[in-house]
Amino acid sequence: MTSISSHLVVRNAACIENFELMAIQPESSPTGYIIECDLVYPDKLHDKHSDYLLAPDHLTVVDEMLSPYSRNLINPNMMWKPSKKLVPSLLYKTQ
Repeated sequence: MTSISSHLVVRNAACIENFELMAIQPESSPTGYIIECDLVYPDKLHDKHSDYLLAPDHLTVVDEMLSPYSRNLINPNMMWKPSKKLVPSLLYKTQ
């Protein structure tokens, strides 16, 4: 899964593999970075980040993912079908 839905317009872009992530100093560098990685959201951060989650995903939302509140909002006279949405979530994210 990925959060980027289209290519970015950039100049002089380069792919760097196997570099030291902690060596990046964004405050003092004119270079911007896009990091592609697997992301695990530690349980200890769930409450701290519950209002604004990092790294939303494009997910197909199916019935099993809906909360009881969301299920109650579905109009019984209309057919509900799964749909792809940009969803902030605490799920593990993989490339």
